[in-house]
Amino acid sequence: MQRQESIQAAGAAARAFDVQTKHWLTEASASPGASVHRVPRLDGELRVDEASREKAATDFGVFIHRTPAAVLRPGSREDVIEMVRFCDRLGIKVTVRGQGHSTFGQTQNEGGLLIDMATLATVHEVAEGHALVDAGCTWHQVLVAALAAQPSQTPRVVTGFSLLSVGGTLSVGGISGMAYFQGCQVQHVLELEVVTGNGRLVVCSEKHERRLFEAVLAGQGQCAIILRARVALWPAPPRTRDYILNFNTLPELMAAMNTLLDEARESSKPKLGLIWGGAVPTPEGFVYPLYANAHYDPAAGPAPDTSEVFSAITLPATPPIVEDQTYLEYVDKIDRQNLALPKGPGRYPLWLDVFVSREAFLGYVGDVLARTQPDDMGKEAGLVLFFPLETSTNTRPLFRLPDSSRVFLFDYFRNTDAVPRSKAEELVARNYTLYQQGVAIGATAYPIGSVPLMPEDWKRHYGPAWEQLQRDKQHFDPHHTLGSGVAIFNAPGAAQAGGND
Repeated sequence: MQRQESIQAAGAAARAFDVQTKHWLTEASASPGASVHRVPRLDGELRVDEASREKAATDFGVFIHRTPAAVLRPGSREDVIEMVRFCDRLGIKVTVRGQGHSTFGQTQNEGGLLIDMATLATVHEVAEGHALVDAGCTWHQVLVAALAAQPSQTPRVVTGFSLLSVGGTLSVGGISGMAYFQGCQVQHVLELEVVTGNGRLVVCSEKHERRLFEAVLAGQGQCAIILRARVALWPAPPRTRDYILNFNTLPELMAAMNTLLDEARESSKPKLGLIWGGAVPTPEGFVYPLYANAHYDPAAGPAPDTSEVFSAITLPATPPIVEDQTYLEYVDKIDRQNLALPKGPGRYPLWLDVFVSREAFLGYVGDVLARTQPDDMGKEAGLVLFFPLETSTNTRPLFRLPDSSRVFLFDYFRNTDAVPRSKAEELVARNYTLYQQGVAIGATAYPIGSVPLMPEDWKRHYGPAWEQLQRDKQHFDPHHTLGSGVAIFNAPGAAQAGGND
């Protein structure tokens, strides 16, 4: 691609940055000087118009609003590298946005540069056992490309909502009901191409530059920006049989789920490709569904029999809901359900996401649900989900889990009805209280939620990994150019570049 100047539209694209006034300049008369620095030549656009900046000033959670001074829509990975180097040299904060699906400003940036990675979304290679993809790709893109390959393949773990970006989920962990016996998405990365906060382009893996590799996976974008990832693939199932079993109480659900998980742990080939649970509010109280699926190949034999798949447990009195479909149809169904969540003014997705040990789960989650009122979650779209995970599957130092052989991600998804801002603030405060109560019994955060954690909270969260993370931050991002949307080392969204002219 022929490189061209970043001026694409008069008054809309930045041409230079003035370090004295901390403003981006767009006038044709802007020329290099003692304080004026020309923007590198770019394949994409560096936008400073109000519409571009406002679009980047919010996220899926709606609650946090931080306006960047400029938005980079890269046309190549070189654009990202050059602008990180430029910003690091001039003291401009940089954050990265994938699909904008964070709920509490994690990818926002007050007054700095926001890089919109959605413009870098190419699946470069699909080979047997792996795929090389841009960080801006969605997992749905990767899945479709892998399914179309010969042989047909799939990522080892696809998130419950597959329209999330590869770079985004690898920065936090990447969990779904598929992860229970094989680990989250960060466990299935073979190689990363990243740019560090000080502008170094690095290809890293478990065998090369491992320190950086481990600082990036589940590292919340603190040390480097993911440009590309080589992710593991395995054979795709032709069809899947989907089950929903509805239990009347939380103890009944958890007893059934733990029995199935114990059975899977003892088996060399688990019956279930996916297992997770939830709590669905009804006028009479919660119903507790168990969701599972079993894959099969019609050419090799009949569909799995329900009584055989669930032979280890007593099925609830209500007959299971059973649906057969292709693997892609199953994933698309979940995506459609997520996209159908109500949106609009006053609706705030303010989520609490914590990993809770098997031992503490019933007490902690049971208490939260017992105290849940309709306005806690929203009458139309509130969700409560439980994702199991065997902790032996995790080898990533920054993916923090409770001290237990099995944990459950407790997703308390507040998807509010239309409420005033003051009510949303109250719910965020409740999230923090519930988080602290969880920490007291050994829970850890899954950092996608709407919980106002500050450096002292993060220090406790990372525990024995904290000192290494500090060293890695100083080594790979010494000027703290990256990751200011999360208050791990400083207040979130701290401005370094004030505006544009």
